[in-house]
Order: sequence, then structure tokens, then C-alpha cells
Amino acid sequence: MGDTFMKWRRSADDCLIRLYKERFGVTPAKRPFFALLGEFDKTLTMFRDGQKVRFDVSEFEESEITFMYPDHSHLTKEYNQSVPHLFFQRRELEGAHFWGKLYTYKELQENYVTDGIAHYIQSYLNADGWAGCYVEAHVWKPVT
Repeated sequence: MGDTFMKWRRSADDCLIRLYKERFGVTPAKRPFFALLGEFDKTLTMFRDGQKVRFDVSEFEESEITFMYPDHSHLTKEYNQSVPHLFFQRRELEGAHFWGKLYTYKELQENYVTDGIAHYIQSYLNADGWAGCYVEAHVWKPVT
């Protein structure tokens, strides 16, 4: 996707690290591994040999795995970064209660329906969409 993508991606990832530090009070030791919560196989087509890995979320401490809806790409806009905002984010999501929020697994379980995430995901899946069809997971420690 070229230099523009890499600049945007680094900026989005830096924003996520900033949000993590704001949330937990410490800078993470490394950048996270990115994953999706649940079943959304379209992302496997983004890679030459896309594969799934499953792990038990209960094996992580609260700060070792976090979640965001929609994915962290919107953080470049939220933090007013001077990079191109490359990826489409559905306008109706902007400003929603979950916008710019980093969830722990427990918080996501408690708020998945009440914050409207379940509704939006189902509506976008029914429309055969891409953006807004999954909850992004951030794994801050290696999975063994």
C-alpha cells in the first residue's frame, strides 16, 4: 500500500499505545499483536496465507488484552494526527459511546449490547460489509 499506508499505520499504532498508557498508566513494553474477537474470516483474505489462531482470553491479565470497536484506525482522527486518514469509518459510528474507548474483556462483556456494538456489527454483517463488522483485539503479551 506504499509509504502513505506505513505512515498512517505507525501513527494509528502510536495512538493506540498512547490510549493504552492513558488507560493503564504505563507504556506497554511492545506494540501489540492484532486480532479479531470472534468469527470474521474476511480478514484472512488480506494475507497470502491467512490463518486462524484461537486462544482463551481468560489466560490473560486485564491489561494484557484489550479491545476496541471500531478498529483503532479511527484514533488518528481522534488524536488529530497529521497523517492521511486512509480507511473508511462509518460516519454513524463517530462520536458513539464506544468511539475512542479501549475496553478490557470484562468491560466489553458488560457493554457489548448496551453500547450498541452488537447492533452495529450485526447490521454491517447483514449488509455484507467490512468496516464495522468485528471487534479488534490487542494482545499485549505473546501468546504461548
